[in-house]
Amino acid sequence: GGSTQLEAVITRDGRLCNIRVISPLPFGLERKAVESLLRWTFHAARLNGEPVAVRSSFEVNFIFNKQELGPGEKLRSDFNVALNDLNNGDPERFKLGFEALELLSRNRYPPADAYLGLLLYRDDRVTQNEAKALALIRRAENVREPLGMFAMAELLEDGRIVAKDHSKALKLYEAAANSRSSLAQFRLAQLLLSTEPDKAINYLRDCAMQRQLNCPMVLARILGPSVTLMPEALAWSQWGIEIGNTECVPQMEKLKNRATAEQQEKAAEMLKRIQIGKMP
Repeated sequence: GGSTQLEAVITRDGRLCNIRVISPLPFGLERKAVESLLRWTFHAARLNGEPVAVRSSFEVNFIFNKQELGPGEKLRSDFNVALNDLNNGDPERFKLGFEALELLSRNRYPPADAYLGLLLYRDDRVTQNEAKALALIRRAENVREPLGMFAMAELLEDGRIVAKDHSKALKLYEAAANSRSSLAQFRLAQLLLSTEPDKAINYLRDCAMQRQLNCPMVLARILGPSVTLMPEALAWSQWGIEIGNTECVPQMEKLKNRATAEQQEKAAEMLKRIQIGKMP
């Protein structure tokens, strides 16, 4: 069998929002877990007799009749738990996540190599080591790990520890984006927006579906001025709030004030599609 860990906010009216997958499963099961959670209702927590929103953890279990998870999926799950610790904001959790990442890298797990390389290259919370960062990123890129390709593209774009090469960086961003690296999709969208806006918007849609925090907000900003695309813009801003981007709140309120009742109804339908992993 297998299980996936999720976090979500239980709102004051007992609904779930800001669902975040911490330890994914293969075969589309993490999407099934999210769909399952969205069907649940809860009694809200209370403070001084008043309902309040709280963040909670959930575990969804699956039973496999014939196929068990392999060691590769255990590494992937451990990697995602480490990322959750690294991005938690708590220094102690960051330390635990960093140690877990180092262990995964010692076991030659390519995504861990790439992420650890980026931390050693640019994160002030750890002792920076450019030589080790480059070696780890190259090791990940050599096996065509999407995060490794993204990291090497960033080094080539920056030009600090390797020779600057914009053309090669763009090709690596594209390869990583087409391999579903949300970081590469977001960066590539930024680079293409002025020259190939339709292509950039599609990359933003892809990375927003993967819960990359900035993508829904940028999408809503781009699509919002269009009357025909207003419902989609509103849906993406609402999705941004659900996945934890609080900057989408004022954006969503402005869009909602401009939208007609019909546009708001269409946006609600689009949001339901996004929540179950389908393009609006």
